[in-house]
Amino acid sequence: MSSKTRLILTLTIISITLGFMMAVQYKHTQTVNEQVSWNVSNRDVLEAKEKLVAIQKQNKELENHLNELNKQILALEQEASKYDTSDIQNSLEKARILAGTSPVKGPGIVLTIDDSKRGSKSSDPVTHDTDVMRLVNEIFLSGAEAVSVNGERIGSVTGIMCVGPTVRINDRLLTPPYKIEAIGDPSTLIKGLTMQGGMLDELRSMDRLLQIQGPKEVDLIRMKGYSGDPEKLSSNPARQ
Repeated sequence: MSSKTRLILTLTIISITLGFMMAVQYKHTQTVNEQVSWNVSNRDVLEAKEKLVAIQKQNKELENHLNELNKQILALEQEASKYDTSDIQNSLEKARILAGTSPVKGPGIVLTIDDSKRGSKSSDPVTHDTDVMRLVNEIFLSGAEAVSVNGERIGSVTGIMCVGPTVRINDRLLTPPYKIEAIGDPSTLIKGLTMQGGMLDELRSMDRLLQIQGPKEVDLIRMKGYSGDPEKLSSNPARQ
């Protein structure tokens, strides 16, 4: 159980206890007052007075206990005010960025891929959804915080699939060339993507990689958050 959960549970228990004690105190006092009002014999009056003294003593003890509980509540409230929620807010913002729902800007790189030109040695000149998907996954694995393809933000529910000669992303049909923007540390991204035997090597061998633009050629990249209906997206995830 977290410290915050324990704190909330403790405050709840103390509040319930305070309410119960106040109710008991009121009930006892009301009962004695009724007895004193309706019973007029000396014996009854004496017994009522004795009960009243006992209840007054009990009420004093309860009052002392209430004061102690109030001190504990004050201490717990002061402790609760020390909690810093900035870490929670930062975590939520990172989650929104990774999900693709929050606009984001920052340094990064830009890659452009296209179908192979005529005369290429590639047996299949068309850039398929699997090519885009694998490249997007490799970009994320290289440390990207956010990725977009031709302006379409890649998020946790994004679908990528071929529709004829086009690639469908977020219910939008895209045609080559495909401009892939990635936000993250440029040097780390380039290092991860240019590893021997990686996806870029494969695209080069098929004459599909047009260019990679690093920090010297790219200003701050700005991406909008995805705002469509997730239920309309393909169930084929872009990031696996």
